[in-house]
Amino acid sequence: RMDALRELGTVVWLRGDLAELLARARRSGARPMLSGRTPEDLTALYRAREPFYAQAHLTVDTAGLGVDQVVARVVGTLRDPHAARH
Repeated sequence: RMDALRELGTVVWLRGDLAELLARARRSGARPMLSGRTPEDLTALYRAREPFYAQAHLTVDTAGLGVDQVVARVVGTLRDPHAARH
């Protein structure tokens, strides 16, 4: 699947603190995969998917950042020709 995504364009992994990511997802209310799962289940799922996520062209650390800051960081990373690319 990641190969297909990478062929379509630049893939960016918004990596962050897992507890923060789960809290954001729960607040959105539009995450059916969270329903009925324990924090331990979600942690295991995230850890299992990390190698897949790590195949993204770019990784942006979002820990402690607000939405506007994340957007600015993503845009800056996309514009920077020396950004860490995978």
